[in-house]
Amino acid sequence: MKCSKCGYEPTMAEIQSGSSECPNCARLAAQRTAAIHAGPVRTKVNPAVKDALAGYEGAQAVVVVDLQMSFNSMVWFMVKWVLASIPAFIILFLILAALAAVIGFSGGLFGAFFK
Repeated sequence: MKCSKCGYEPTMAEIQSGSSECPNCARLAAQRTAAIHAGPVRTKVNPAVKDALAGYEGAQAVVVVDLQMSFNSMVWFMVKWVLASIPAFIILFLILAALAAVIGFSGGLFGAFFK
């Protein structure tokens, strides 16, 4: 008889041992449990993160894996984001207009000298 979960076919000795669970599944479960209890997996920390955390004793780096936000909240956030960007675009337009005026004025002056 094959295990319905992993497809392992036990030997006669494993069948006669009287265990009701699949020895392969039990071995895999034991390996997973041992891996979990072995401790967290540490990865290399980026030097910039290490420098930033150096000033805060006891601070730990955080990685955001999931963000649960309702659709309406996300839409409202994006509307606020667009409205907040309007003053930035106005300032950018004024800077570019002033730059174009300076270039146009200087081009007019140089054009008058070379006639």
